[in-house]
Amino acid sequence: MIRFPRLTPFAPALSAALVLGLAPASLAQDTSSRAAPPAEQAQDQAPLAGEALMAAPGVTLAEAGAWLATAGATVGEPQTAGGRTYIPVSDGALSWTLWLYACPRDVCDDIQFSAIFSGAGITQEKVNDWNRDHRFLKAFFAPAQGDTPPRAAVQYDVVLTAPGMVHLSEPAGIWVDLLGQFARAMGLDPNAASVPDAAPAAED
Repeated sequence: MIRFPRLTPFAPALSAALVLGLAPASLAQDTSSRAAPPAEQAQDQAPLAGEALMAAPGVTLAEAGAWLATAGATVGEPQTAGGRTYIPVSDGALSWTLWLYACPRDVCDDIQFSAIFSGAGITQEKVNDWNRDHRFLKAFFAPAQGDTPPRAAVQYDVVLTAPGMVHLSEPAGIWVDLLGQFARAMGLDPNAASVPDAAPAAED
């Protein structure tokens, strides 16, 4: 079972506040030193541009995959479907995908958790009941077609507002918890349910 640590989003802001709070004292101690020439000032300020890029909100494919693996998931190689990039993830019997959108400079701040369940017991009524009674995860029903049983796709969209994994822990925990609940609501055993075709079916 995946266990996501609950990371506090306030830590970076607190660290920044402490640094800013200490800055005047540090500056007061350096009043006797000479001012840096313009060339040295430019060199000192140059890394800030790179730091600003690194601080862009979102995660990279490598960060997301490594973090999921650390949490206990089995993570597949990144793949593409319909021009979109996703990471296949398996948590025991349940399989799902993490889709990454809006990735300027390979940092993605728009992600979607997605899974598909199939089974004869899945009905439009069960999907409607889920959407009525639950927030966050929203589901879509696909009726049976030929030998293919009814299916229910479930998705959770998240916009990240901080760099790295700081703001991904909480929504990931919500997703894993509610995914098992969704399986049970569809009449499936979350400890035995399989989602073999989760990856190709994420559509707008």
